[in-house]
Amino acid sequence: MARDNDTKELEIWRNLDKKWSIIDMGLQYPEVLEDIIYHNHKFYAVLPKGHTVTVDPKSLTVTGVAEKLQLDWKYWMIYLIELNNDLFLIVQFQEYDDDDEYNIALFKLNEENQKWVPVVDGLEVEDSVLFVGRRRIAYSFSIKEVAGCKGGCVYYADYNSVIEDYPGQDTWICDFKDHVVGHLPGFPGYLNLFWPPPAWLK
Repeated sequence: MARDNDTKELEIWRNLDKKWSIIDMGLQYPEVLEDIIYHNHKFYAVLPKGHTVTVDPKSLTVTGVAEKLQLDWKYWMIYLIELNNDLFLIVQFQEYDDDDEYNIALFKLNEENQKWVPVVDGLEVEDSVLFVGRRRIAYSFSIKEVAGCKGGCVYYADYNSVIEDYPGQDTWICDFKDHVVGHLPGFPGYLNLFWPPPAWLK
């Protein structure tokens, strides 16, 4: 599946058809999808106005799956991420024009009730760590897979900052369990996750 940056259309390539097929998402120029992910044999996408839909890869049928997100912040970036067979949504947001940093909000999809439920105490992700990077990149790992990480945390880059001389310098942590947000260099030992660069970062 791909997005056409010129026409703002969503397209999918299927071996059966041997061609690109356009999926009608009802987008109007210059609207683009917030994010898209393949989960439970379907594509999930967040539309520009905050509604979440699924796309059946066989019929290409578009179905609403969650009500509109109420995003009251000044600026935001949305990421879809799969964790323990559930679907989560991360919002990296800035409240005001003069904010020095972006903060993080985390939601879990309740498909039965068609809504995104806020994750406030971190229990849903306490055995995992989430990484959010530039260019709509998001990953989840078990804390057993990434040595030195604390569970229930999101590591993310500040989009206002300039990339420094070494990885991790412009990275922040949102700790959902302890309700703490801070710059990575302010947490002793955590910067060692990125410098010297580990094998998975090279």
